[in-house]
Amino acid sequence: MASGIVHKRNWVPSELISRFIERNSDGRSGAINIFIGHVKRSGVRGDVKALYLEAYEEVASEELRRIAEEVRERYGLNDVEICHAVGEFGVGEPIVYVAIAAPSRKNMYEAMKAAIEGYKTRPPIFKKEIYSDGSSEWI
Repeated sequence: MASGIVHKRNWVPSELISRFIERNSDGRSGAINIFIGHVKRSGVRGDVKALYLEAYEEVASEELRRIAEEVRERYGLNDVEICHAVGEFGVGEPIVYVAIAAPSRKNMYEAMKAAIEGYKTRPPIFKKEIYSDGSSEWI
């Protein structure tokens, strides 16, 4: 899969990881770094029960692809993939996946930080925290 938005019904991070590793096991990459972001319990206004994510999907997918390409070029990487899920997710469930394949580990961690900062701020992805008391808030 290329970078982009993924619906919860199609969201299987372990399969994304396996395909990424397989695609980058030709000997060009000496390092692969994987980041998985999960729904955390601590929210803006209290104890979170769930997180609802939606996106302007076409624009968000294109922006995620753009971020991946920019990071790949800037840091001299072999491959970058960024996938963000939409739907409703419980605490502890994965919601975002970033994978980087690099010739060596040299710039890999800086590249991962840039990819994460990019997906957190640039694509139109909207989050609503659903709290344990039944209230909710778009954040």
